[in-house]
Amino acid sequence: FGDTHWTFDLLSHFRLHFFLAAFSLSLLALFLRRPYIFYPAVILCFVILVFSGPYWSSSQHIKESSESYNSLSLMTFNVWKDNENFQPTLAYIRKTHPDIVGLIEVDHSMDQALQSLRDLYPYYYSKPEEGRFGLALMSRHPFEVMDTSPYSFNEPVITVKLTTQSRSNPIHLVLLHPRPPINKAFTESRNDDFDTLSSWIQNLGDDPLIMMGDLNATRWSPSLSRLIKTNNLVGTQGIWSPGSWPSELGYFGIRIDHIFFKNFKGVPDLSVGPNLGSDHRPVNGKITWP
Repeated sequence: FGDTHWTFDLLSHFRLHFFLAAFSLSLLALFLRRPYIFYPAVILCFVILVFSGPYWSSSQHIKESSESYNSLSLMTFNVWKDNENFQPTLAYIRKTHPDIVGLIEVDHSMDQALQSLRDLYPYYYSKPEEGRFGLALMSRHPFEVMDTSPYSFNEPVITVKLTTQSRSNPIHLVLLHPRPPINKAFTESRNDDFDTLSSWIQNLGDDPLIMMGDLNATRWSPSLSRLIKTNNLVGTQGIWSPGSWPSELGYFGIRIDHIFFKNFKGVPDLSVGPNLGSDHRPVNGKITWP
């Protein structure tokens, strides 16, 4: 029902939480011998599972050994504009040192603080702003910033063409942060950006692609689900994904921060990082290929 009204889209992100609540209620009703509560709760559990069928299988595959494989490690993280303590984020990036880092809600102060990591990341591009839609991309590998014209996005995006020694053809990467679905206008803006992004991806043909950022949507959202299916994107796990927001809920939050891949013959490995003082947690990814 997410396409019928923006509130249904918003509620769709908590589908698994509704299932756990209904399942717990059914157990309580069974214990208290309340059939008029037990049967509706069981029916609700069944309905949720039926509609969740396409998400049962996981799109995550982990390779036990990648010694003979090429690899690329990534991280995307919404640093939160209200977080004034940059040190945990900087220390975590330096400790994990992924090949590519995409940061969200980067203001000018954070943009300046990131310069301390230039010894690790010689290739850097940012679009800082004092609102919630500033972006920054850091890379160990050289990249060329791409123009998205004639495609027009409602919020800033960073699109680059990445060059690595292990691949003969370049890798396209897009970092984005559409608006949150907290009202009709914001939901339509986010969905429009997903549609625009889908058109942009299809124009790339068979080139490899990495899409990452705070998408303000879980895989339950019809708009993100269409984007994934239409473009054969591989990324976030199946029916149960460790949460990335809000950070205080840890594993039981919802996954709205993502890394997706397309046209890689390798296998992605995804995980969620620790609480670094933001309202989000970082999402780490690694793609390996022969």
